[in-house]
Amino acid sequence: MDAHAHLYDGVSSLEIAAGNIVKNCPEAQIGVLLLAERMDEQLFLKWRSDPPRGLHETSEPIALYYDAGALPMLIIAGRQIVTAESIELLLLGTLDFPRDNDSLAKTLAARSGGGLAVLPWGFGKWIGQRGASVASALKSRADLFAGDIQARPSLLPSPTLRRAGLSGRPVLAGTDSLPMAGDNHRIGGFGQVVCSAIDPQRPAASLLQALQNPGHRTYGRRASLAMAMRQQLAWHRSRRRAA
Repeated sequence: MDAHAHLYDGVSSLEIAAGNIVKNCPEAQIGVLLLAERMDEQLFLKWRSDPPRGLHETSEPIALYYDAGALPMLIIAGRQIVTAESIELLLLGTLDFPRDNDSLAKTLAARSGGGLAVLPWGFGKWIGQRGASVASALKSRADLFAGDIQARPSLLPSPTLRRAGLSGRPVLAGTDSLPMAGDNHRIGGFGQVVCSAIDPQRPAASLLQALQNPGHRTYGRRASLAMAMRQQLAWHRSRRRAA
């Protein structure tokens, strides 16, 4: 399960993800992508209303089933937003459409229920006052999870992630690929193995519930420190060119 998935290439991203899960977690019986669509992205809703080849509706509005790749896949709706405090927040397993730039407290209070709220690690995003706010929110709210990403090298430890892991709540892992050439190939290549029976009538709900239990093993390879730095430099260069 990739718990921080971006679909930059549409259906092609699903094919890539299925192949990456098979490669990095060959024992997987089904792959799962928890989407983190930004405010300007509506691909999941578009697919629900007009599914392309290989995608099928399920009994749950938040989930689609994909069967045209190397592995059957469950695609679960979700959002990525940036709060007024410049904190990145994922709302996974929901069709809510929250706005950017509201406070973290207001955004969490406005949730319609269900799904998971996750604060994902990011380069330079968990330091200073913003880092203190993240740590405080994770400590004070039992309904909030920490997220880890493939681009965080093992040589770059995070005390906040360590404390979150010791709290008894799982740290949710995902790829968090960037919207630039060459990075879209990572989707599905990093995440956690969730060993649980799936309710065929409520596959997304049963997986989201199982994901909240501790002890999941991660799969896939983290970026090396050198690779992560090259990726960040390329990302900042691409943003300057686009400005």
